[in-house]
Amino acid sequence: MNGHTPSTEAGSDGAARDRLWRFGDCRLDGRTLELTVGGNLVKLEPKPLELLLHLLRHPGEVVTKDELQDAVWPGRILSESVLTKAVAKLRHALGDDDQTLIRTVHGYGYRLVAPVSVEAAVAPVVLPQLGFRPGDALPHRPHWRLLQTLGSGGYGEAWLAEHDKTRERRVFKFAFGEQGLTALKREVTLYRVLKDTYGERRDWVRVLDWNVEEAPYFIETRHAAGGDLPAWVASQGGLAAIPLAQRLEWVAQAADALSAAHAAGVLHKDLKPSNLLVDFDAGGAPFIQLADFGSGRLLDPASLQITRLGFTRTETPGDGSDSGTPLYVAPERIAGQLPTAQSDIYALGILLFQLVVGDFKRPLSPGWE
Repeated sequence: MNGHTPSTEAGSDGAARDRLWRFGDCRLDGRTLELTVGGNLVKLEPKPLELLLHLLRHPGEVVTKDELQDAVWPGRILSESVLTKAVAKLRHALGDDDQTLIRTVHGYGYRLVAPVSVEAAVAPVVLPQLGFRPGDALPHRPHWRLLQTLGSGGYGEAWLAEHDKTRERRVFKFAFGEQGLTALKREVTLYRVLKDTYGERRDWVRVLDWNVEEAPYFIETRHAAGGDLPAWVASQGGLAAIPLAQRLEWVAQAADALSAAHAAGVLHKDLKPSNLLVDFDAGGAPFIQLADFGSGRLLDPASLQITRLGFTRTETPGDGSDSGTPLYVAPERIAGQLPTAQSDIYALGILLFQLVVGDFKRPLSPGWE
């Protein structure tokens, strides 16, 4: 959003097809969609197999019914019974009547609970372009013009825009195609979960509006006047020019925002300096806002008094789950374990270390103590 690179998840539909997935005594070849259970080849229709492939890309995470329908039946409006029947066929093929592999999260979606191992050959990512230029009119928003790009990633671009009459500034994050659209939908959903749980808070970037119906798809957010933390720090002469007490206060503010998100069952999954934005209070003092939940996940919806947040059906064939910036990815995630609140806390610890030593590029290495 404001000055940060839109979330990029390492998985893609093509990469998922080039992987061999193992879970329980089952194996799915993403290239051929051949499923074996207990060493025996099982015949199954394509749609339940595609559904399984999508769940495998999100092990341990609750995948909503909307996401599954968008991934397996893109562009179609279906009755919920179609998905229910596909899940039933998949369970029958897996011998999973007791839900030891795929668990139903009633009223919300499904969760693959079996441990998953993957043999992957990741294809190179080619970044698309939307073709916007500074000064262009903002699609679907009369009187708004694009000023400058704030960042670009594998699934989207963020732009600063200004209103022709009021001169108010906002940030618009656009999606590159189907995977980017899924990330935008996820970010809106998680923001609404946080807002429903706590109301408005100044330490999360506020999502004001969104367009997920007609290309180019985007979400609209408040503009943090200071931009992202690295950019604002550079404008102040670097970390060394900022008192240590101020740097520690920023970490404390980020920790408060992250802790509240975790209490609502929301993981961030891509915590890094560029996803911490700087805004200013009435007295001009800087404070931190946590941005970009496009890679995040809701892991415990049963604890929340919310309804399922649906969207109009739009083509979204899938999105990856292996999100994160390498410098901030926890060791257990590199080893293939599921993301948890501890994974976010590890990334926060790296940020603390970097702010203390005064170097956003410094990795945590032996001798850091």
